[in-house]
Amino acid sequence: MLRLFVALPLPDAIADAVQKTQSGLERASWSKRDNLHITLRFVGEVDEAQASDLDLALADIRVAPFELALQGSGFFGNSKPHAAWMGVAPNEALNHLQRACERACRQVGLDPDTRAYTPHVTTCYLQDGHSLEAVIAYQARHNLFKAGPWTADRFYLYASHISKKGSNLYGIEAEYPLVG
Repeated sequence: MLRLFVALPLPDAIADAVQKTQSGLERASWSKRDNLHITLRFVGEVDEAQASDLDLALADIRVAPFELALQGSGFFGNSKPHAAWMGVAPNEALNHLQRACERACRQVGLDPDTRAYTPHVTTCYLQDGHSLEAVIAYQARHNLFKAGPWTADRFYLYASHISKKGSNLYGIEAEYPLVG
């Protein structure tokens, strides 16, 4: 079984800017620089055959390269935050690509992702016992964060390998150039 997700990589300068936000929260497991990305679709565990079918479906996506930028910050989990993130500036081309990835996943028999799409770059995962006030303060410190723009010209199918040392290890399974 493979644990997969579809995502856009960050250019080095953008990843550097995100990394500069990664401090000031206790009980946070900070995302490694190589793990910073914008998720288009979390796939989950699939067998080799379904992964191969998904690869073919994703390769059929036709979206032209587009500009995007990071903007703002936030966290998931309301009164019990579990992750903090830097946001993506509103972008219809990104939403179009995300919907195409969702269609590809459904085409190969995956269950629909019923959560609203919130494009972001996860800066950290929060462990139990952290302070809600500290998470809110972190968000406030980075609320005016901006990085970019840059041109997204490809997306990837990644495999996530669970590490016993903390954060997961991500490996590229396939690359898909954006072509209109």
